[in-house]
Amino acid sequence: KQTQHTVHTTFHSPILYLSVLGVVLSLPLLLTLIDPRLLPSWSSSHSSSALLMSATPISLDYPPTKRVEGVFAAESGKPAAHIPDPYQWLEDPDSPETEAWVAAQNQVTNAYLSGGKELHARARSRLEQLTDYAKYGCPFRRGDAYYFFCNQGLQNQSVLYRQRSLAPDEQPEVFLDPNLLSEDGTAALGTRRFSEDGRWFAYGVSLSGSDWQTVYVMPAQDAERSGPLATDKLEWVKFSSLAWTHDHLGFFYCRYPVPASFRDTDSAEKRGSETDANLHHKVYYHRVGTPQSEDLLFFETPDHPKWMFGVEVSDDGRYLFLTVSESTAPVNRLFYCDLVHFAPPLSSTGSGSGSGSGSGSG
Repeated sequence: KQTQHTVHTTFHSPILYLSVLGVVLSLPLLLTLIDPRLLPSWSSSHSSSALLMSATPISLDYPPTKRVEGVFAAESGKPAAHIPDPYQWLEDPDSPETEAWVAAQNQVTNAYLSGGKELHARARSRLEQLTDYAKYGCPFRRGDAYYFFCNQGLQNQSVLYRQRSLAPDEQPEVFLDPNLLSEDGTAALGTRRFSEDGRWFAYGVSLSGSDWQTVYVMPAQDAERSGPLATDKLEWVKFSSLAWTHDHLGFFYCRYPVPASFRDTDSAEKRGSETDANLHHKVYYHRVGTPQSEDLLFFETPDHPKWMFGVEVSDDGRYLFLTVSESTAPVNRLFYCDLVHFAPPLSSTGSGSGSGSGSGSG
């Protein structure tokens, strides 16, 4: 247990180690793709790392990593266990010590990788040749239109297209292009769901691979797309599905409280780098056209702060199903709620979209 925990805390910033490991494991494949003649006839007893060491005899002198003795690991809310945690100081990614440690590690890696710029360029060129082709997702129908994802080849993110009919001469149009959501192409679509009538599209956006998502709501029909595409904005969403009620007025979703490290200041670029524990997952209901501050807290379990929820509305619109899990344990619970008498709250400003009684029965 001591060894496992030490490895976990030491590899708190895994990008460096994954980069080096990727080079070690993939070098034979890359050599083969670029030019099979570059790969010598190695016996099966030679590993990829041996090939790398023989082909590139570069000494890696890693900077020392200090150990702080007398520090022990402890779970939140429980007494400290007698498990030494000498690298706990690395768990603060924004401390000057951690930043200096990461910079020193990156210097070693960059010095190593800079020795193979020609190989890198040839590998990149060959991999681009192998992956530069159109990739299509499975089409689906929402409302009176058909949608599908497509990546034309080397796009960072797949684009969501819309097609009005299945006629042979019907041309698809871009419905939402995630590549335009950030300059570096690292903004990705996460959780997403159309309303049952196809009028609204709710979608989550994550930045730089973070699990945190910001959910936006946009009109899907052309008559309502003349204004701003994103009408609503829901923050601090993580590990959440979206479940529209069948009156098309709103949807259920899950989010966490704002992490302690972001309560006084917020930087969207740093979301995902915090080390706060995510506790108290909660189910909310959002009515389209209202601010997130007016969302209805629908379900929570204060006595079980580690429980996480998934939400889904039944095909007939009458029931809400809540799946419950904790961490990656192979067990679950299932709750359901009859929505026949559920009335979505009206906005205090009267700006809620849609019409109807608010019943979720559909």
